[in-house]
Amino acid sequence: DEDEIENDAHLRNRKPDMADSGKAVYTIPGMVALMRHPEKGIKLKTRHHFFKSYKKCFVGSDCVDWLMENVNEPDRERAIALGQILMNRGIIRHVTNTQPFADANYFYKFIMDDKLPVKKMEHELTPTEIKKISTAFQNPRTGIKLKDRREFIHIYKDTFLGSEA
Repeated sequence: DEDEIENDAHLRNRKPDMADSGKAVYTIPGMVALMRHPEKGIKLKTRHHFFKSYKKCFVGSDCVDWLMENVNEPDRERAIALGQILMNRGIIRHVTNTQPFADANYFYKFIMDDKLPVKKMEHELTPTEIKKISTAFQNPRTGIKLKDRREFIHIYKDTFLGSEA
């Protein structure tokens, strides 16, 4: 989307002056790392709405304020657009997935804080099945290749993607 590209270029091409050089943010991952910083970032906490609790979330209007102050967005509209970019890229989401990013009292959270549902196996694997899977994974020609992978500020060593298995 054109607005997203323009906003992203705006972030990358920003030239900090001496007054804000300590707060300069040049990339989306860098900005997200700062947003998640325990002291300097957006305040994540459990919030309540209609008897339902939402853990590790923040308020949209607080995020807009934070973006204006820490990323030096010149106005609320640009900060809102940047928040929507974070949603479009799958970095943040509305807690019930029903709202776009807004400068309002809506709750949002970082997707990386979502707990993935654990699906139980229908039956326990037998030792023979475990050995067969292990052998298939380790086959030098057809098996999976482990490598270090990076997601935002985390590096995961010797991992593979499920789609590669």
